[in-house]
Amino acid sequence: MPVYDISGPIREGIWKYGDSYPDYRPEHTSAEPGTFYFEIFHGFNSQTGVYLETTAHVNGYENGRMLSEVPVSSLVNLPCRVLHLDRETVYANRGEISPAVLQKAAEGMDFPEGCAILWESGWDNWYAEDFLTGGPWLTREAMVWLLSKKPSLMGSDTPAWQNEEPVFDLFAATDTLLLAPLVGLDKVSGTHSLLTVLLEFSHAISGTLLVSNEKSCNI
Repeated sequence: MPVYDISGPIREGIWKYGDSYPDYRPEHTSAEPGTFYFEIFHGFNSQTGVYLETTAHVNGYENGRMLSEVPVSSLVNLPCRVLHLDRETVYANRGEISPAVLQKAAEGMDFPEGCAILWESGWDNWYAEDFLTGGPWLTREAMVWLLSKKPSLMGSDTPAWQNEEPVFDLFAATDTLLLAPLVGLDKVSGTHSLLTVLLEFSHAISGTLLVSNEKSCNI
């Protein structure tokens, strides 16, 4: 049974959400000269690398649950569907992800209520200059289609889900978790996978694992 780490390497030069966020810079140091070595991660924040968030990110701290309120058990072996998008179609349309693109990728899939839905478009180079601004984005109708499946978690390899149309007001009206941006989803089976999110502390994650079992008919 293959196991995939779908988080990515965190090093200097990693992407960030604009100038409001600090640059990431690790420092190797020691408590005493020549002994007891440790690291300081300057600029590390709750959206460094892959991150997990609740809708409180959009609605505000007082208007949604915090990650500390999400049961760890709900993040282990979560039934998962991975939508492998037709990249030629997406990029021919300036990165637009429409319901038709999602439906094509979802052919033959079932979506049990409360599952995780992830989508991949090959946009997972965290160190590309245009990683934040140049990636695929969801139309409003595409967000409606995804939420109609009633997932407990949604995620992708793209860091920005909206472009020409607002979509986060729809997302924020639910209690769905967001996991992004993911790396290496192209290796993962679309239909028979289990997702585990490894929490480091209440506002960030240290890693994300997918277990792909292509021989199984049911999860």
